[in-house]
Amino acid sequence: FIDNTKADIKIGGTFARYNFRSEIIDMPEPTTFESKAAYYVVLFHELIHWAVDNPRLGISTARFLGRLRNNPAAYDFEFGYEELRAHIGAGLLCIHFGLNPDSHIDRPRLLEKSFKQVGYSHRALKFALREAKRTVRFLLSL
Repeated sequence: FIDNTKADIKIGGTFARYNFRSEIIDMPEPTTFESKAAYYVVLFHELIHWAVDNPRLGISTARFLGRLRNNPAAYDFEFGYEELRAHIGAGLLCIHFGLNPDSHIDRPRLLEKSFKQVGYSHRALKFALREAKRTVRFLLSL
């Protein structure tokens, strides 16, 4: 599945992230995670960010965030929304592949933080879920 995405994934370093400028996913060594499932929870999260930034999907917010840096409230909301979508998408991919989405020790705290950033908005949650499903379908089609 991961190879089929053709995502540029670099293993090594100290933290996971998707760099929208270079379009590279950075991941720590798998051995640094508490379990194999925890590694995939994080990798799937970053793959959601990568896929959302794909022009074929057409829902990128990563580049939009750079323009919001001077508006902290709007930036926090959009960043929280982007993270919420990635958390949900990662969870859906974990379920699809038979992994426990709560394998990563920080996942509940990070989900709560993202939901708080969108003001506990049920509307934002609904849209994040819809876009996460769409993104997962896209990834699975590759």
